[in-house]
Amino acid sequence: MVLDRTVRDTLNLSCQLRERGIGVCNLADPIRADSASPEDPMAQLAVVLLALFAQMERTCTLERAAHARAVAAARGRRTGRPSVVTRSQLIHATQMRQAGHTIAEITAATGLTRSTLYRHLPVREPEPVTAAPAPADMSACPSWGRQPASRAELAILWLRLDGGRITEARHCATCQPHGHVTDAACADCGDGPLITGQPPGLGEHPGELALGWLRQHGWQTHPELLCPAHAR
Repeated sequence: MVLDRTVRDTLNLSCQLRERGIGVCNLADPIRADSASPEDPMAQLAVVLLALFAQMERTCTLERAAHARAVAAARGRRTGRPSVVTRSQLIHATQMRQAGHTIAEITAATGLTRSTLYRHLPVREPEPVTAAPAPADMSACPSWGRQPASRAELAILWLRLDGGRITEARHCATCQPHGHVTDAACADCGDGPLITGQPPGLGEHPGELALGWLRQHGWQTHPELLCPAHAR
């Protein structure tokens, strides 16, 4: 039984469902678990044990995947998903950027995402428009510790939502999250942080926790997202 990625999140979800009169029980597993039965302490214990096993398995999976990527990189092999950028798209995007178009205009014209463009476009030194400054040492990825293919990769600020906390990070193409990503892009220039760990039910709009972070860093969040350089 896997309801979430951590024991804490699983128990929080179980409690929230129980307050709404909803219980969770397993049908196929030989270990009986039933979160809707507070009178059955063994069923409650089984919920905790299964959540703990799920968290442990996820941790082991991440460790195995990281080791496999490190071995592949040491042998000179490329890891990750195949590139979605064609030569014609890259030439078009480069020409648009040299002509002074914003990232928002380039993504609309090429159909590529902002994180993909940052990984492939030549490095440009624009006037900073995001709230958080770039790391002083941009030669290596602070998360992965390896030399990225392009310094432009580390120009993207990633915000990870974990419960009630927000963690800021810079990622290269190797270690960046590949799950659901919400783009908090300025309506004028198209720049801004990328958000992970946000509940899928919120869709592509930043949740209140992310909006609070943006407001604290000088962003305008209503009626549209505007970075500090373009806030009215």
